[in-house]
Amino acid sequence: MDKPHTQETILHSLGGRTVVRVDNGLVVKSGHIRPHEAETLRFIANNTTIPVRGVHDIRRGMTEDDQVVAIMMDYVPGKPLDEAWDTLDSDQKLAIADQLHPYRGLKSSLKNSLKSGLKNGLKNGLSNNVKTFAMSLY
Repeated sequence: MDKPHTQETILHSLGGRTVVRVDNGLVVKSGHIRPHEAETLRFIANNTTIPVRGVHDIRRGMTEDDQVVAIMMDYVPGKPLDEAWDTLDSDQKLAIADQLHPYRGLKSSLKNSLKSGLKNGLKNGLSNNVKTFAMSLY
């Protein structure tokens, strides 16, 4: 995970967070990210049918002003949905909404399982984003 960042390998950079492609199959997300993000992804992968990136490594360290957490995870090819959405036709958007619909109630059904382990890992994280997106389509 110590490979230097080059402009060609940076996939995304926003709000103090950077995602860098380190090879064909892996990316490293680093910067100002939630400490429980990797654990949340692993929990979702192990306890749901939601497809999430596989987490391979977690690194923690200190900078002058913040703790930095770096997560090495699977690279998923394609365009982010927020970028692709306006290019999709109504049938494609409906198909995506149908795929996301079963996840609407998932956060509440997992809440008790999360209390002892991840606590607030999903409070504003991936699950909430998926749920909000799915609900906005209905």
